[in-house]
Amino acid sequence: MEDNELRWDNYCPHCAHFVQGTFTCSKLHFNLGSHPKTFINKCAGKFYKLDKDKKIELLEKKVEKAKKENTIHADENTHIGNYKIYFSLLYGGLFLVILGAIIASGDENVARTFFGLGGLSVIAAQVFFMVLFYQTWRFVINESHRDDLTPSIETPGKALGYCFIPFYNFYWLFIAFGKLPKDINKLAEKRSVESRVSDGLGIVIPVLLLAGFIPFVGYFTGAANLLILYPIFISSSIRLCRELGGEEKLIK
Repeated sequence: MEDNELRWDNYCPHCAHFVQGTFTCSKLHFNLGSHPKTFINKCAGKFYKLDKDKKIELLEKKVEKAKKENTIHADENTHIGNYKIYFSLLYGGLFLVILGAIIASGDENVARTFFGLGGLSVIAAQVFFMVLFYQTWRFVINESHRDDLTPSIETPGKALGYCFIPFYNFYWLFIAFGKLPKDINKLAEKRSVESRVSDGLGIVIPVLLLAGFIPFVGYFTGAANLLILYPIFISSSIRLCRELGGEEKLIK
């Protein structure tokens, strides 16, 4: 038997002579916590007597600890966010803008207040969309590695960050938006989940974004993305991720 195995904590906790709480040996009458080397000098397992109840209790504690650690790890990796907050900010802001337009002829100061609050709410919604987009990519990348799949993009930071590189983002938008549904669907297929995210939606969004540079047409394509396609894209992606990661692990 090797010396590194002759540790009191490998034997004593499930030995019948071990006194829980005081860390003492009732056979040799010494404190293991204060004098760990005494175990090697006086016992070294010679007086070891298995207490099955203590061993079972220790094993249960280890299993419980492992479950807790795995749950925490899973929560960190699978937490995406609440897309309903995004919906509230977006459509609540739109409502305030419309309300401001309705009362503009009556009280301009109140109308400006509604316009300002509505505009801030819509901007906050778009910031939150980017957070959700990042978190969804993070989930997909982590889960792809766990299932021995190769994600289309290496990191969530790259997926989102490259969308802001001038000119290069004309190409990258098709990767960041187009590959996300495909990677989620690969995970769904791997895990035998029937639901799917529309692949076409990830292509239509970048097309409409680029069409936004066309005079006049850009108003309609921008509104379509902002009010319809973004919400459908992110909510459907998160719902499927919830199925893949376990509903108890994701915020709805």
